Amino acid sequence: MRGLPGVPRGPRSEPRRPVRVLSWQEAVDVLDTVMVAPITSRRHGIPTEVELDDSHGLKVASAVNLDHGHTVAKRDLHRYVGTLPASVMHAVCRALALASGCAD
Repeated sequence: MRGLPGVPRGPRSEPRRPVRVLSWQEAVDVLDTVMVAPITSRRHGIPTEVELDDSHGLKVASAVNLDHGHTVAKRDLHRYVGTLPASVMHAVCRALALASGCAD
């Protein structure tokens, strides 16, 4: 499940938005929640965002926003969207390191 985008269910007043699952597979297998980062069409061009486009299974150009990572219940991920190539996942990992203050 790590690195796979999904669409979590939210309150009825909130639209469903795609997310990038960040949790490592061993954690996904045993925990009830997973760490995710939202994918949004609102881009700011900062190094903690990773640009995506329709080749990544999205309808519009978007970005994974690593500054807004959070957890969601696995049961709330209801639709699989697709996978990202390893090169994009490496960019996600670099952006996450920056967002969390763990980058060298």
